[in-house]
Amino acid sequence: MTFKLAQAAAGLAAASAVGAGSFAVMSPLDRPPANAGAAGFGAGQPSATVARADIRQAVLQASKLEPGEVKAGSIAHGAVGTDAIANGAVNSAKVEDGSLTASDFADGQLPVGHDGAPGVQGDQGIQGLAGLDGPPGLQGLQGLTGPEGPRGPEGPQGAPGAQGAAGEHGAAGGQGPAGPQGIQGLTGDAGAAGAAGATGATGAQGQQGATGAQGPAGPQGATGPQGAAGADGSQGPQGPAGPQGPAGPQGPRGPSDAREVRRDGDVIVPDGGTVTVATMSNVAVGSYVVSAKTTTRQVSGGNGHDPNVTCTLDAGAGSTDTAETNSTGDRTTLHMQLVVSLAAAGPIELRCTRDATNGTYVARGTKIIAVQVASATTEDVTG
Repeated sequence: MTFKLAQAAAGLAAASAVGAGSFAVMSPLDRPPANAGAAGFGAGQPSATVARADIRQAVLQASKLEPGEVKAGSIAHGAVGTDAIANGAVNSAKVEDGSLTASDFADGQLPVGHDGAPGVQGDQGIQGLAGLDGPPGLQGLQGLTGPEGPRGPEGPQGAPGAQGAAGEHGAAGGQGPAGPQGIQGLTGDAGAAGAAGATGATGAQGQQGATGAQGPAGPQGATGPQGAAGADGSQGPQGPAGPQGPAGPQGPRGPSDAREVRRDGDVIVPDGGTVTVATMSNVAVGSYVVSAKTTTRQVSGGNGHDPNVTCTLDAGAGSTDTAETNSTGDRTTLHMQLVVSLAAAGPIELRCTRDATNGTYVARGTKIIAVQVASATTEDVTG
């Protein structure tokens, strides 16, 4: 359709260009051209003057489409606008049934129907085959020659031309200035050795050369004799106390000596006086645990009197222990113990006394035992 319209426009333009009374006939490239008379007005006849109306009629006939000549897709979307279609040119007979949709009508042109019941879901249709490619479009007319374009950029430098023939020799020019010094040439091969020259005079002493690099260490020499001992240095400061070391193993048991003195015979305990019942003489300096015992008995008289018998263990240095009895019987055993640290050697004594005047009382079976220990302490308590 577009091609036909273009042919028609070209025909009208040609008629205007050649002037009134002349004509030009154009035909599509895929049709054989008509003879010069143009079909419909003088076909087969020589060229003649034709009116402009005849040319228009011929163009109209040439622009008609054959059935099936324009295929789907050959007219670009939007190529034919509303202005290109005359009023009334498209009627109901020219519109294929079912080709229009509601969007093709203006608002209010279609009556509104009642909603129909939903249809049953149809089965999925099979994939349609791809359509065949359409034939190539017709060759368009040769376009008019456009205006001359701007000058393009300069092309690349062409290759140098061939060397021309040598010209005639000109007159010799004057001596030019000396050229710059050329670069140093490569050193040539060494020449043969010349004869030895006479020995020259001894030159002056050269400067001292730089010290050479350190040579490798020599082997270890023999050990030299022992030098004299140096003087003792001054006493260094006291170092900080070291951490507490772990506890050492249990040491051997220290000395622990025991000594006992005994007196089995009776010693009369006087009334109102004090008697030494037993003595441990010459006890060495040291610490001791001391114990003593004696048994008091009324051996005659008394007729039931109950005397108070008091015995005292005395280790010196103010260390004493006392035991007493006020028995209604005639026999009592007294026990005494103490600890003492002797700063000087001396005796340990057991002494007894009584306060009854009737009868005779004795102390018998007396013992003093002293066990030496590493140390001994005594403290007073209140509970």
